[in-house]
Order: sequence, then C-alpha cells, then structure tokens
Amino acid sequence: MEIEVTYRQSETKDGLYAYALHVEARPVPDDSNDSNDADANIFVFRRSTPTMNPHGVTDAVVDDEFFNVATPVDMYDIPAKEPDVEHGMPYFRDSRVELWFRNFEDVLRAKREMSEDIASLVRLWDNINDEATFKYGETRTYGTPSE
Repeated sequence: MEIEVTYRQSETKDGLYAYALHVEARPVPDDSNDSNDADANIFVFRRSTPTMNPHGVTDAVVDDEFFNVATPVDMYDIPAKEPDVEHGMPYFRDSRVELWFRNFEDVLRAKREMSEDIASLVRLWDNINDEATFKYGETRTYGTPSE
C-alpha cells in the first residue's frame, strides 16, 4: 500500500486561539501501466443519530465525528464514504479529515500522532497481505484415517 498524505494547517489571526489541521490522503501516482489500487479512505468517522426536530431547521441533522486512523481490520470492516446504518454500522471511512484545535501544540501533536498511525497502517497492511512475511504456521490433521 502506498499512500500520499498532505497536511495543511491554518495560522491564528486577530489573537484568536483557533487552529485547523486539514489532512488528505491519496494513492501514490503510479508511472507504470499498472494502477495503484490503494484505498486512500483511511480516516474513520462515526455518524451520529439524526436529530429529531420535525418543524425546525435542525431536523435530521447528523454530525460526523473523527474517530481514528483506520487499522487493517477497519479497512475491511468499515465501508468507505457512507455508513451502513441500516445494518448497524454507524462508522465510515473517508480520505479527508479537518480538525480544529485551541492551541498550536495540540495541532503539532495530532499531526505527529496521525503520521505515526498512517505509517503503522501501511506497514501492517503490507505485512498481512504478504504471506512471505508470516512467521508462524502449523498443519493439523483432524479425524480418523479412512480404511
């Protein structure tokens, strides 16, 4: 798996303590004829239950809360782009996330931790998809031999 990640962060203005970190993942462009089929939807979100306000402007409004950088299991289990609420899956994955912070140190910490998690995801994804790297194996026989 090859993922290219762009981090962009805002500056504070007018003495306000508000910072934004925008992160976007994309498959690495491949120069060969083979296309890179890496799934860049690596950010996991949870969609809230829609609000109940039948006569108001907030009726059926949902919030999408960032949860984590996906694990290899998340990449299989959690759908991309939209949750599958009808089947009990309020989580979904996307290729972009925007986070807001009150101080610059938190922006730097979040960026560092996300970078570490993305590197871990890529390493683990490659490990579980390459049987040559498997370290443990065993063969068992069950039942009784036929006569």
